[in-house]
Amino acid sequence: MDFRASALDIEQLVASFAAAEGTELEQMKDLWRSRNFSFIWEARPKDVTPAFYAQALYSCALSHMVAEEAPFPANLAGLYVLYILYETQDKEDSYKIYLSLEELESLISLVRKFKLKYNLVAFKVVKRMFAEQMFLFGSVSANQKRIASCMARVAHQATVSVQQARTRLLSNIPVREHVEESQADAFDDDLNAISEVMKEAQALDEHKSQLLRTALDSSKKKALSTHTKKAVPVKPRVSSKGGGKTIDDYERELARRFEAGDASEHEKELEEELDRALDMD
Repeated sequence: MDFRASALDIEQLVASFAAAEGTELEQMKDLWRSRNFSFIWEARPKDVTPAFYAQALYSCALSHMVAEEAPFPANLAGLYVLYILYETQDKEDSYKIYLSLEELESLISLVRKFKLKYNLVAFKVVKRMFAEQMFLFGSVSANQKRIASCMARVAHQATVSVQQARTRLLSNIPVREHVEESQADAFDDDLNAISEVMKEAQALDEHKSQLLRTALDSSKKKALSTHTKKAVPVKPRVSSKGGGKTIDDYERELARRFEAGDASEHEKELEEELDRALDMD
């Protein structure tokens, strides 16, 4: 929700009143009419409720009224703008001015200034606002500038506390111990990095070895299959005589007879027949 345009309009109105060093309510009303400032209520965004928009405008006026660093005419202008905003809103849906306890204290301090400067008009305005119960009091400030200032102050205090804690910690720990701890942490990090690199290298070597073994096995199988394909079975030598018997048949028959014990009778005959078969080949 962006209320910067409305806040800028109120800021310019306050600046004009302060530049003219005005002190009377009528002077603020003249400025208000010259700028047709009542149309500020028509500038409410459609997605913003009337109650929220009213409190946003009140908060902008209050920020000028309670600003301690602002000059007195600017504080007075903030009070007059706040009063006229309340009076010019729709009477059917009128909303009270939310005032925190902190802002109430600032308003009381401002009333003391009115008395010192004999500004009876401003004093009467405040008195009427209280009499007609224009304020709704609360414990939490709705002023955006005060909230931002408070958050910045809390963040600054947190930063200071952290710096103080760090200073105390470093002052209680010897410098040598602090440096050695840092070096030990750095060494552990380097050692872990080296271990990771060695593991990766070892895994790469194992992968290469596996690939070599696979390639070697594949080459052996290929050579074996090639040798098997080229091998040609030797045809048994057959004698042209001897009833189609092969030389192997003669050798087996001779061995069988020798084992049976009757090879002596036919040994010579078989040897001659075997010699003839060899000569015939």
